[in-house]
Amino acid sequence: MLFLYDLKNGWRRNRVRFAVACVLLLFLGGMSYRACAFGSWKISLWDMLIWAFLGEPPYVMAKENIFRFPTVIFLFQLYLFFCLGSYPLQNLAREGQKYMLLCRSRSKWWLSKCLWVAVSVLCYYMLFVGLLFLIRLLFGTQGNAQVSLTEFPQYSAAFTTPELLLNVLLLPLMMSIALSLLQLFISIMLSLQLAYLANILLLGISVYWFTPFMPGNYLMLLRNRLVTPDGVTFWQGCVTAAVISIFSIAIGLHHMKTHDILSGRTL
Repeated sequence: MLFLYDLKNGWRRNRVRFAVACVLLLFLGGMSYRACAFGSWKISLWDMLIWAFLGEPPYVMAKENIFRFPTVIFLFQLYLFFCLGSYPLQNLAREGQKYMLLCRSRSKWWLSKCLWVAVSVLCYYMLFVGLLFLIRLLFGTQGNAQVSLTEFPQYSAAFTTPELLLNVLLLPLMMSIALSLLQLFISIMLSLQLAYLANILLLGISVYWFTPFMPGNYLMLLRNRLVTPDGVTFWQGCVTAAVISIFSIAIGLHHMKTHDILSGRTL
């Protein structure tokens, strides 16, 4: 099966990048634990996840407002895009043509790469959750009460488990898959550099422009309606992620069928 080949070959080809991803996610997990330890409560896995995906509130331009950049989310997302960017193009330039001939379908090759991207994003998130759990297990679950609860509230206590699951984990996961598929589509159609630039611009504009049409807003809990009254909702995120994903897969599939993907000529 072509997808199983991509699963094995894609991760093998990117093993160094994924190894660095482990180090980066471990570092971000350590930052999350350290932030949550400033309190007297029992630290939960949800507290650590919420801090990691907290982001920044909608920015209102005013002299008294200090702009804060969502560094943790940017590092998390941009390195994910970097991990997934090169393999499809490498495969296309090397043995991809051979597998297209064997399976007699460009569509299967393209859909296999789309599935590989989605599964890889899922594994990236699972790795992060697993590392957070490991950090909490190794260093304990009790805060050190260096500051009061009012200075860093226990966010997870305010929400139900389904709300946390949908808005803290599932919503960012879906948007990351959508943006990764968009990157795949642009890299095949134009270039990998332009694909990276497009995602950087989308995330960067989202920081300044608070609107349901900017995908980066769905990656930050502080812009979610759970926290902000006029924030984005889970269902808005589902629709946005679905539109980006379906558009990227469909247009990419059409491009694969109608173009000589090595020379760039229309068939």
